[in-house]
Amino acid sequence: MARGLHIVLMAALCVGIGGHASLAQPYPAGFNEDAIQWRSVAAGLAEAKDTGKPVVLVVHATWCPVCQTYRDVFSDPEVVTLMRRVVPVLVDQDREPEDAAHFAPDGDYMPRTLVLSPSGELLSDYNSGWADYLYFYAPDRAEPLAAMLQRLTGE
Repeated sequence: MARGLHIVLMAALCVGIGGHASLAQPYPAGFNEDAIQWRSVAAGLAEAKDTGKPVVLVVHATWCPVCQTYRDVFSDPEVVTLMRRVVPVLVDQDREPEDAAHFAPDGDYMPRTLVLSPSGELLSDYNSGWADYLYFYAPDRAEPLAAMLQRLTGE
């Protein structure tokens, strides 16, 4: 009986608002987790509010071949350095469908990279410039993402 109560209490601590798990760290996805400390949406938004840093949020899916290519952009040394000046958030579209749907201002294509203010509002001026896919950055080149991060961080 005590063990059953312990399991129920642990489950209650792990379930966030909306009934889904609220993990401090996102699911590992190969986005250079050794060099970039990715956060979940909840943890990232809380940190941004506390630190005043903007959020860079990436929505992906593990099965998506374009997302798999985009992972390598986050191994670029300049991107790694610039990502340390923001709060990086990683959202798996399949494991976190509610979060992925919330961060789809112009469609649910993948990958998409959005910038949020420290209060969690979309900063639409930080985009790729593509008319149909504003938050889609070149998956095979670090320069477009790095340029946006430079502008965002003032580097």
